[in-house]
Amino acid sequence: MAQKAMAYFCSQYPAISHTFINREIEQIEAQGIEVHPFTMNPGKVLPGGTEFEQTQLEKTYCLKQAGVAAALVACFSQFIRKPFGFLGGLFYALKLQQLRPKDSLWALFHFVEGAMLARQMRKRGLKHVHVHFGGSEASIAMYACRAFGFSYSFTLHGPDVFYRIDAINLPEKIRNAAFVVCISNFARGQAMRLVGVQQIDRFPIVHCGVDPDRYKPFPEERSDIFTIVCTGRLTPTKGQALLILACAALKKEGRDFRCRLIGGGDEADALQKMIDEHNLNGEVTLTGPLPQDGVLAELKKAHLFCLPSFAEGVPVVLMEAMSMEIPTVSTRIAGIAELIDNGNTGYLIHSGDPDGLNAVLRHAMDHPDDQIALGKAGRAFVIDEFNITTNGKRLAQIFNEKAPF
Repeated sequence: MAQKAMAYFCSQYPAISHTFINREIEQIEAQGIEVHPFTMNPGKVLPGGTEFEQTQLEKTYCLKQAGVAAALVACFSQFIRKPFGFLGGLFYALKLQQLRPKDSLWALFHFVEGAMLARQMRKRGLKHVHVHFGGSEASIAMYACRAFGFSYSFTLHGPDVFYRIDAINLPEKIRNAAFVVCISNFARGQAMRLVGVQQIDRFPIVHCGVDPDRYKPFPEERSDIFTIVCTGRLTPTKGQALLILACAALKKEGRDFRCRLIGGGDEADALQKMIDEHNLNGEVTLTGPLPQDGVLAELKKAHLFCLPSFAEGVPVVLMEAMSMEIPTVSTRIAGIAELIDNGNTGYLIHSGDPDGLNAVLRHAMDHPDDQIALGKAGRAFVIDEFNITTNGKRLAQIFNEKAPF
């Protein structure tokens, strides 16, 4: 009997901020399903990246790197094979844009990419593609499946897609999908809001996950100075500026601490300017983007992990820290409250609440004994609910039950 196989499609794969997809693919393949990765944009692996990441980079088919010739060949071959499907799918893609010129042009590009994806799937004998995120990548998969007879599913994360529901035709993507994997009850609620609660069976919940054997406690490596770590893209959404303001308040109180902001992004210069203005260069450091081992090395030193985001799904970086028994503080938004139980497995503050953040940081510094119990409870909860091995098996089971092979 031939091995089951399917396509996996992302906007960028591998990607620095999507290491959880690597882990997910590893677990799915461990369950006997061969995964063929595809990406819109070229993947990236930082120096020091894992062997699996490098292997995935080499085997992933990138639509944009394939070039114009591959696009023309794909369109011609798919038109010859299914002329009515091709024309019907193209009309459908353009019709969804409601005569918006810019969106119609993008729909045309995405339809061409859909033809490229369909051609590669046909060559490999694949019948189903699973997509991470609900933006352009889901549009491409939907057009490919609508026109050329494949099926697709996608993982609904949020929060960005929930701000652009009509612009990205999210309800249409949900209706056309074979099923939609939701990373949280919050995400499932948003799906039901768009297409109806009657379809709840089409929206299984599978949490993203971490490996608790890799992300385990390292108390002996914790820094002698109280250290706060924050991991995330340097964007306004992640709220690092709020953390810098909190650090400025801690310094005014004469407290001794260090804060490590891990990640890269457009806000790097602005955040460094804030650090300079508040004379925090001795306390706050922008490390830049780090590979998985580099992030792990920073987490080993941490006394507290902080992610004061203004918009999120359920951040994997919080799971990693909790799995290492590092107390975490984040915001009461989207699905984060499904991960952190305030005062029991971590701390929750209101989004955009500097006073609340300052209070948590002071409490954590002044009550170190409380943090031990909090860290242990956080790790126990992650092992129960956010274990990548368990959740990977659950996802593979869903594919086996719902996806055609």
